[in-house]
This record gives sequence, structure tokens and C-alpha cells, in this order.
Amino acid sequence: MSRPLLARIVAVFVSLAFLPGGASAQLYGNYAPRSDHTKNPVNVWFGAVRNGSGRYLANATIVLETRQVDFVAVTNAQGRYRLELPVAIKPAEVRARCSLRGYRTATFTRRLPRAGASTPVQLDCTLR
Repeated sequence: MSRPLLARIVAVFVSLAFLPGGASAQLYGNYAPRSDHTKNPVNVWFGAVRNGSGRYLANATIVLETRQVDFVAVTNAQGRYRLELPVAIKPAEVRARCSLRGYRTATFTRRLPRAGASTPVQLDCTLR
């Protein structure tokens, strides 16, 4: 088994170990206390998932793939999500996937920060 694949598998199991039972919305949000951001800065990724008619979709899965690990979020009741990635991961190194049962095709709109900054990155997904 390759090292990156093993790292992804371990990250998923570690993430699942800290989730309360049946609460997929727990993946949405800012988990680090504000004071921790000064010690450990992060790159914020946020956005929304909509259908072809523009309606926001709850419980859609967003996966941000990197070489080291995949970051996963589930949209809240308003169809929005937020993830925090380490600053060492640059926006150009991230591939995105978006899915929800009953939908097949995803298109993305990515808005990068200005002036070469790495945060925040807005990534919206449209499912058809």
C-alpha cells in the first residue's frame, strides 16, 4: 500500500473517531479556537452547493484532495460548508470533488484570494 493512500485511510479513521454518532453536520464549521489561529495559521476554504436551478443543497459531500490527505465536509441545512487546511497546502495543489445522491455531474466555481494570498478560497459546486 502506498504511503499517501495509507495517510488518507488513517486520516479518515481518525476523523470518524471524533464524530458523535449520526451527526454529519459536525463536519461543518471552525473547530480551532480563535486564539489557536495565531499559533497555527490555516487556509480557509468555504462555499456552497447548489442544484442546476440554484437551490442550495444540504448534506452534499465536498472532498478537497491533496497529496497528503483528503479533507471532507458535509454541507449544512443552508447548503454551505467551511474547511481549514494547513497553510503549507497551496490552492493550486488542491483538487475538489462534490457529490450528493441523485446527482451525477458537478461543476465548480473557484474564487482565489487577491494579490497572491492563499486564504480564503471560495469554492462553489453546482450539481446536476
